[in-house]
Amino acid sequence: MRGARKATYPIAVCTILAGLLTAELAIAQAIERIRISRSGNEATAEIELGCDMRYTGHSPQAVAFDFHVRLELGYDCQLALRGAVNYLSRPLGRQMARLGEVEFDKVAANEAVLSLRFEQPVVLTVSQTANRYMLTAVVDTLPPGAAAVSPPPAPTVQVQPPQPDTRSNADPARRVAPRTDPAPDLFVVRLAAFRSIDDIDRSALQPFRTRSIYTREFEVGGRDWVELRLGFFATEEEAHAELARLEPGFPGAWITVAPLDEQLHARRNPFDPDAPAERETEEKLPPATTAATVAATMTTRSPGLDTEATAELMTAARAALVRDDVAESIALYTRVLQESTSGHRREAREYLGVARQRNGQPAHARSEFEAYLTEFPDGDGARRVRQRLAALMATEEAAVAEKAATPAPQRAAQSPRWEVFGSASQHYLRGVNLSREDEADLVMQSALLSQANLALVHRGDRFDLLGRANLGFLYDLQSDGPGNQALVSFAYIDMSDKTLGLDARVGRQTQHKGGILGRFDGAHLSYGLLQDVNVNVSAGFPVDSPRFLASTDHYFYGASVELVDILNGVDLNVFTNVQDIDGIADRRAFGAEAQYHVGDLNIVGLLDYDASYRVLNNGLIAGNWRVNDRLTLHGRYQGGAGPYLTTRNAIIGQPVNTIEALLDIYTEGQLRRLARNRTAERRSGSAGVLAAVSQRVQLNADVTFYQLGSTVASGGVDAVPGTGPRYSYNARLLASSLIKGGDSVQLGFRHDQSDAFDANTVSVDARLPFGERLRVNPRIAVTLRNRIEAGGEQTDHWIAQPMLRLFYTWRRNSRVEFEVGGQWSNQELPDALVSPLAPDGTIESSSYYLQLGYWIDF
Repeated sequence: MRGARKATYPIAVCTILAGLLTAELAIAQAIERIRISRSGNEATAEIELGCDMRYTGHSPQAVAFDFHVRLELGYDCQLALRGAVNYLSRPLGRQMARLGEVEFDKVAANEAVLSLRFEQPVVLTVSQTANRYMLTAVVDTLPPGAAAVSPPPAPTVQVQPPQPDTRSNADPARRVAPRTDPAPDLFVVRLAAFRSIDDIDRSALQPFRTRSIYTREFEVGGRDWVELRLGFFATEEEAHAELARLEPGFPGAWITVAPLDEQLHARRNPFDPDAPAERETEEKLPPATTAATVAATMTTRSPGLDTEATAELMTAARAALVRDDVAESIALYTRVLQESTSGHRREAREYLGVARQRNGQPAHARSEFEAYLTEFPDGDGARRVRQRLAALMATEEAAVAEKAATPAPQRAAQSPRWEVFGSASQHYLRGVNLSREDEADLVMQSALLSQANLALVHRGDRFDLLGRANLGFLYDLQSDGPGNQALVSFAYIDMSDKTLGLDARVGRQTQHKGGILGRFDGAHLSYGLLQDVNVNVSAGFPVDSPRFLASTDHYFYGASVELVDILNGVDLNVFTNVQDIDGIADRRAFGAEAQYHVGDLNIVGLLDYDASYRVLNNGLIAGNWRVNDRLTLHGRYQGGAGPYLTTRNAIIGQPVNTIEALLDIYTEGQLRRLARNRTAERRSGSAGVLAAVSQRVQLNADVTFYQLGSTVASGGVDAVPGTGPRYSYNARLLASSLIKGGDSVQLGFRHDQSDAFDANTVSVDARLPFGERLRVNPRIAVTLRNRIEAGGEQTDHWIAQPMLRLFYTWRRNSRVEFEVGGQWSNQELPDALVSPLAPDGTIESSSYYLQLGYWIDF
């Protein structure tokens, strides 16, 4: 007999929280930026993470196409990524590492997997220093035994943007560099990094004055650096030839890629080795360059299309060119040249040059026309292409002459040093609890979330400025809903003095190091006292949520000293932090953070001790050890107060929201006792293994332990019993590129148990790419929960949670996202608990949610 359908309170709460957390934090990005460089056969990817993540291992450890990097999310990451579980990136310059894409996947509340998928077999080495916001991945693109690894199954989609082909059977008529995008990127040599432009040895640059020399600013670990670069090179081979000449003076140089905006910056702001340092800001003409300074797309003779398919591609490419969709036309013509040996190659090569020219890429177009004449030197087409090439060269010469005639002050005025970029999005959020057939469904949320992530950058001779804001507004579409909400996740200004080595960040920001407990409105200053010693000072007003304003009656100030590599492989950060609230002490903390990394062993430790309460708020030790190429072990133990013991904890359970209100009733000593009584003892730990079953299959298994102690009744607040020991056993089998390149399927099993209940969960999660634009993510989890009631009776509770997520990339700077999911619950009650609402002893409930929106990058 079908039981009564009832919208239960927990499901309603979950629906609301899902929407609010998405609204509050969905704009947080797991990956801020990926910088790729190359030297010889090794490429280095510096992955800047959006929040605190700890590297715990990766697999496989041998030659492979796909790698999975295991990350443990810090507390701020668990908050910041609650509304964002998947992120896909195809970073600039990825062809240097033979990298196809990078995907971030949040698989649990405190765990994520970073998947790196390559176009050819490579060996990957991943490391992390004390900076938990940075990962370094070193890729060996020519490892021993790579030829023995078979590639993943090719995608079945027939028409899509071209993929890089790094095999050795390159078309002999092509003398250009491998490319994957129509952007006119060139190879460049990154010579060295300096704290200041005044540190550059100008004499070492004299032999290379005929090249374009320029500087580029970047930030690592909160510090601004200046990179010295030399370019530009049409092919990687040319760059390697120059690198050999540079190595005596610049032993750490490597090869990277410069996009179009960087090339324009280099030409507008060249670095003159002969100019005094104080005159470096004056605009100068770029050094002369050879005609072949820009690379076009590599084409390879890899027969994969029959005559009919080639003809269809040619028709589609020509139609795209007619309707002025040059990007699509470039992609289609390129694919014809890559995968066809038919008679269409002559036409495809010519019109690829025409498409490049229309796309504002004259150097690429010139390379295409020159390649045409090399492969097809005779015929009417050759005469036509020579005419196109002559006209193109005349246009380039006229542009150079016009620029040379422009006075330097005018050129400087035409080169603004301000940059503005960011992203904007809107999502419709809806959550509904389904009621019985004769009742109306209960709409828990119906809202429009508008978000903006903005950045303003100014680069000066001495001072640099960066402004960032992460803003949102949730417009409630329900007349009886919770109302509109403005959200400010962060909004700050970074200022850097290159001369003094002083950095300052002012505004709303988040930190979880140096004794700081998260988001605050205030200032953080960092000074490079010595090369390996940084002194940091912070002060501000704590903020609980992006929805709230700070209170000036609740403030903190603190300092820390960072020591990098004080011993072999040891980094140390010691700190002190003082926090007051409403005129009394809230927190008096000191502690240390340390990391030890040597070989395949990495250990991280943290101690945070409150001197006023004489309590260890947090003690943590975690580590991972790569035993061999196929096995990695990891573990952690954490103990302390839950939550952190501060005087503000006295508010918990009280009918007031401020300590000031309680001071009318209690003395400071009594408030501190209430705070102690509201704070429990917390312990947790985990141990696990990450094993490579095969090249494309990995096993991730672990056991975790958690226990929260009881609190003491006082001040009119009842005691909260402890949780008792809770254990969780997890096993996940992750397979990649089984059906087509880039796909992944995860099978999971989880067993949870405590003194009061046990539960078993089975889940399936698939990530399926369809071409370059569409990704489909179906997922379902089914749980059976058995609970022992007070009378010894057992309650069986079935829960099913299906979900479907779609990502569609529209053009290069925008995407559409759709997600729909729900929950169905069936609870069988024992006879002793049967109620009039469920006379047959069965309670069923169900709910669903959906999100539909778009992102635009600018």
